Amino acid sequence: MDFGNRDVASYSKYFLEQGYFRYDHIPYNLWNIFFRLPVINPIFPYIHLPGYIIEVKSLMLMRYQLLNQNELSTSIFLLLPVSIFAFLPSWRNELNFSGVCKSGYRMLILIFALQVMTIALTVAITIRYFYDFLPIMLLCSFIGLSHLQYLRH
Repeated sequence: MDFGNRDVASYSKYFLEQGYFRYDHIPYNLWNIFFRLPVINPIFPYIHLPGYIIEVKSLMLMRYQLLNQNELSTSIFLLLPVSIFAFLPSWRNELNFSGVCKSGYRMLILIFALQVMTIALTVAITIRYFYDFLPIMLLCSFIGLSHLQYLRH
C-alpha cells in the first residue's frame, strides 16, 4: 500500500504527517475550480493563469500546517461559459421532462458533486483535474440548455 508518498521530495513530510486528503483544502480548491479569475496584464500576454503555493503554519498554540497549490486553474465558468447552464434546472427547481430524465439529471449532478469533492480534498488543484468532472458537467449543461429551449416553447 505504498503509493510513493515517501519519495516525493517537496511534500513528503506533509503528506505523511498531515495526509493528502484533508477537509482544510476544500475552500481553497472550490474557489479555484469555480470562482478564481486569471490575472489581467496590460501587456502581452494579457491573461496570466495563476500558479502559486499557499503555506500556512501555526507556531503558537496548536501545531498546524496547511499547504495548497494552484497550477494554472481558473474558473470553469470562465474557461467554458456554456457550463453555466449545467445548474439551470436545479436553480429553477423544476424539470418539465419525464421522470427518467429528472432522475438521470439528478444522478449526473450527484456524480459531478462527488467528483468535485474528491478533487477538492487534495493538496493541489491543477487544470488537468478538470477533465475528471468536465464530461459530466457538459452533459448537465446540455440538459440545462435543452430545458431552457423546452421552457421557451
